[in-house]
Amino acid sequence: MNTGDVFDEHLGVIAALRDNYARHDDTDTIRELLGIQEELEGLLSSREDTVKQAIQALSSRVEEARIKAVYPEEEGAHDARLRELEARVAASKQHVAQLTTELEALGKQRQQLGSSMKEVGLKKAQVDHLLLEDEPRIRHQLSLYAHVSKISWRFDNPDRIAGTVSDPEKADVRLFDLAPQMPRFEATNQLWRLMEAAS
Repeated sequence: MNTGDVFDEHLGVIAALRDNYARHDDTDTIRELLGIQEELEGLLSSREDTVKQAIQALSSRVEEARIKAVYPEEEGAHDARLRELEARVAASKQHVAQLTTELEALGKQRQQLGSSMKEVGLKKAQVDHLLLEDEPRIRHQLSLYAHVSKISWRFDNPDRIAGTVSDPEKADVRLFDLAPQMPRFEATNQLWRLMEAAS
């Protein structure tokens, strides 16, 4: 290849390059690409901000959930409270059983008291009957005894043997007051002597 041909070839290449650089298609494409790049960067930045806000919101919610999830009492407090409640329930059951036993015992006592009251009522009726029938007879016997023995007993001091022996015909009244520790035989003899003296 001769020098002219080489030179022509170079000139062709230079012309082609000049034509390429003179064309606005590439510049428009580059500008369009730069615009797309800027738009993508804006979208990316906006998305990053949105993601950051979402992460912050989620972090706040996670922290709130963590605070709420923390058990407010010491470890084992629930078990201790449960054991305490079980102990109270057991004590209450025992107390109820004890009260039931006491109620049964009181029921039996009530029945026994009812029976005793019936017996007392019957005895009272018997005593009332005896008083109604026997009191006049006993009064008569006591009055006869007082007339025959001429003794009027003093009951103001039940620990002493005291009273009076009287003889209405002679208007004689003799007091007696015997010591309770006096032998019975001697006290009886002394009373007989007083009665004989008054007759």
